[in-house]
Amino acid sequence: MAGQSPDVLWDLRGCLARRMNMASLAAFLSLADSIRRFSGRRQKACINYDPQVLGFLNDIGFLSVATDRDLFDWEPEDAMGGYAIGLTNPNTKVFAFPIASDPPPRSDEAAWIGWKDYMRDRLRDTLMLTCQRVFEVKSKTKSFPRQLTNLMANTLAELALNAAMWGRSLPFIAVQRSTKGITAAVCDLGRGFRATLGEQKLLGISKETETPQPQDDLSALILASLINDEPKDFGLRKAISQILKVNGWVVMSSGTGLVNWRATSWKRAILRYEQDPNTIPHHSMLFSNAPEDLLEIAAMEPGYYRQFRHKLKGVRVAFEIPFSNAGGE
Repeated sequence: MAGQSPDVLWDLRGCLARRMNMASLAAFLSLADSIRRFSGRRQKACINYDPQVLGFLNDIGFLSVATDRDLFDWEPEDAMGGYAIGLTNPNTKVFAFPIASDPPPRSDEAAWIGWKDYMRDRLRDTLMLTCQRVFEVKSKTKSFPRQLTNLMANTLAELALNAAMWGRSLPFIAVQRSTKGITAAVCDLGRGFRATLGEQKLLGISKETETPQPQDDLSALILASLINDEPKDFGLRKAISQILKVNGWVVMSSGTGLVNWRATSWKRAILRYEQDPNTIPHHSMLFSNAPEDLLEIAAMEPGYYRQFRHKLKGVRVAFEIPFSNAGGE
């Protein structure tokens, strides 16, 4: 850091083809974009000349986003070129999702709801077009209900809209289809859940309920997951419930906190919150504390939480809808 203007050098020389996590790439782009807007200049990025890595980053849309957002000065300068394109699984995409229209005043309830519904539908349609290869029915798929495609598109549109409305930040999205299912992530470098939950009037919370205020990022993550239960609104709570209903999972992080929702922890959270909506269920009552070993984490079916020492702005939500509920891939 040089004064108030960060001097950043990204080292991407450890990237390996087909070994990159899509959610991490979306989070990285959101961080680089935030620094670009703050500093007013591109960041240096070191990368090896590896045709497989560069071809992969090109095919999934990473290099296109970096160019459109004017993020990096590549080192070496001649690294970008001389690689084959179109060799990567077309079912993998990462992209930015700008929302051009500003919402109307929250005091105009009808206009607010109408704008939100309209923008969600537009985002959903754009997602279906951008990711049509991800969502299309495959010949080997025994049964792939349309509602799973709609669930994925609606969830991504809701998360992207939330990033723009509440976080006031550009959302970055990653989508990947594998033999196991469709995994997706939405990342932003906005204000984060804890800050936005302070705007109670903007959240459409029932006036009869005294909304509890989160004291840390973990409680903010839990509250943000639970508060919106309006029947006519898709909302984060409904998205989580529907994903878990088809045996999927949801991982959310903001600030210093991270929660992994699975069916068991979600049922506990819903039950405790409905019994006492004035109190945020404590994470220790819902989850296990995640071990350091990644293999053990993956096996923790009830869900888990993590609390980090260092804070990362914004919100990151990743989720997966498995094909096992649709008859396989």
